[in-house]
Amino acid sequence: KQWYQRRVREVRVLISQSYRNFGHITMSHVENLRNSERLRVVQSIEDQDKKSVMRSVKGITSFKQPEIDFLYRKFQECRRKMSLCSSKVSHLSGSFVVDEPQFCELFSFVSPWGAGCLAPALASRIFLLLDTNKDGLVEFHEMGFCYDVICNGSLSQRLKLFYLM
Repeated sequence: KQWYQRRVREVRVLISQSYRNFGHITMSHVENLRNSERLRVVQSIEDQDKKSVMRSVKGITSFKQPEIDFLYRKFQECRRKMSLCSSKVSHLSGSFVVDEPQFCELFSFVSPWGAGCLAPALASRIFLLLDTNKDGLVEFHEMGFCYDVICNGSLSQRLKLFYLM
């Protein structure tokens, strides 16, 4: 019983000291600190994911780093702009995938084949070719490989891609 009373007194002293020392900290202050830390953690995760996906694209393409950066920026802009409209991609926010409308828009920005009256048809056919598992999504590294063939591939590689479409 004496041990218990001593513990209760220690807890009371601890609580009163904490109110004295940290009474100025409000719940809104704690929430603000939590939110700032969350943002920092999310940004760190996004940065690591970006580095990883860019390394994977660099390993399978002949693009130089500035070209991969450009492709990645356009990819992210397109995803952010259209993710509100597409329920399929919005739940995969951490993934590096696009659906067909996003791919077609990106194709018109990035690909040398993206201009002209046949560009939408070409984009749709390339999307179907890249969507090997038929889930309606194409990953960034698949797209990077395709653009590498279109932009840097030999004539025979580009003709083979064109034939497969």
